Amino acid sequence: MANYRSKMREKLVAVLPFVMPAIGGMLGVIYLNTADGFPIPFLWVGIGILGGWLAGRVLVRLLDR
Repeated sequence: MANYRSKMREKLVAVLPFVMPAIGGMLGVIYLNTADGFPIPFLWVGIGILGGWLAGRVLVRLLDR
């Protein structure tokens, strides 16, 4: 059972740095499409990507403990 958890943890540590910025960018696009009146639309996508990157880094650090 412990072997399964360590394999799952290794997979998550490998995937999270790539998946979280993509999810953040997608959330930025969704927010951009649902809100009105933003002068710089790509700013929100970039903020989502950076937020996803930061969340991925935090999760990887928590899983590496």
